[in-house]
Amino acid sequence: MGYLLKREFRYKRRDVIRDVLVQLAAPALCMAACIFASDALKVFGAYIYMLPEPAYRLLGLEKELNYNYWFYIKVIIMFSNIYIMWNVCKGVFSDVDRDEKNGSIFYMCNQLFSRKAIIISKYIASAVSFVTTYILWFAGMMLMGVAAGMKTRNIAGNIKEMLPMMCGGIIIGILLLSFTYIYAVYKRKKSEYRASVFVNFIIFGTLIAGGLYKLKNVVLWIMDYLKKPHPGLFENFEFLDGFRWFSPLSWANPFVVHNMREWITLTLAAFIISCVSVVCAVFLYEKRTLDY
Repeated sequence: MGYLLKREFRYKRRDVIRDVLVQLAAPALCMAACIFASDALKVFGAYIYMLPEPAYRLLGLEKELNYNYWFYIKVIIMFSNIYIMWNVCKGVFSDVDRDEKNGSIFYMCNQLFSRKAIIISKYIASAVSFVTTYILWFAGMMLMGVAAGMKTRNIAGNIKEMLPMMCGGIIIGILLLSFTYIYAVYKRKKSEYRASVFVNFIIFGTLIAGGLYKLKNVVLWIMDYLKKPHPGLFENFEFLDGFRWFSPLSWANPFVVHNMREWITLTLAAFIISCVSVVCAVFLYEKRTLDY
C-alpha cells in the first residue's frame, strides 16, 4: 500500500500546486483592490444590495453591512466552491482510469497488488490532495486578509468564522468525491462526454434543485411589487424549504449560518454516505472484467 500511495501522490503533486495557484487568483485580486481601491470596493458592495431582494437572494447572498475584504471573500468562497467541487469530481475519472488506459494495470497486478489496494490508494490520494488544496486555499485567503490591512481584532473574528466554512467545504468535497468514485469505477468504458454529464449533474443539477426554495422569495416579491394580496401563498410554498438540503454545496454557503446540531447531522450523513460509497466503489472495481 505504501508504494501505491507514493505512486498516486506523485501524480497528484502537480495538480495540487496548480489548483492552489488558480484558486488564489480571485482572493489575490480582492486583496489588491482592498489595498488600492478600498473606497470603490465598499461602494460596489453597497450597489449589490440596491438590486431587488430576490435578485441577490437567488445568488445566495444575505444582507451585509460591511463591505470589506472578508465580505468579498465570502462571495469568492461561495462561487469558488462550485468550481473546486466540479474540478475535484472531474479529476476522479482520470485517476481511476489512468492505469488501464496506459496499460500499467498489467504491471500492477503482476506485482501482486490487488485491485482493492489499487482503488483504495487512489481514493486516499484524491481525498488527501483535495483536503490539502482546500486548507492551503483558505490559509492563503487568511494571509491575504492580513496583507490587505485588516485590523487584528477583525482578522481574529473572521478567521474564527471562516474555520467552520473550511471544515464544511472539506466535508462536502469528500462526500462528492466519494459519490463520484462509484460511477467512475462502475462505467468501465466511458466517454469524456458521459463523465462530464455526470459531474455536471451532481454539481449543477443538485445546486439548482437545492435553490428551488429561493423561488418562494421571488414569487412573494413579485406579488408585493404588484400590490396583489397573497393570503396563504407563503404556506403553499413552504415545501420548497426542504429542497435546500438536496445540494451539498448549499450547506457550505458562507452567508448561511448553521447551528451545531445541523453541522453534526450533516457531518454524520456525509460520513455514512462516503463510507458506503467507498465500499461500493471497491466492490465494483474488483468486479471489473480482466480484458485490459
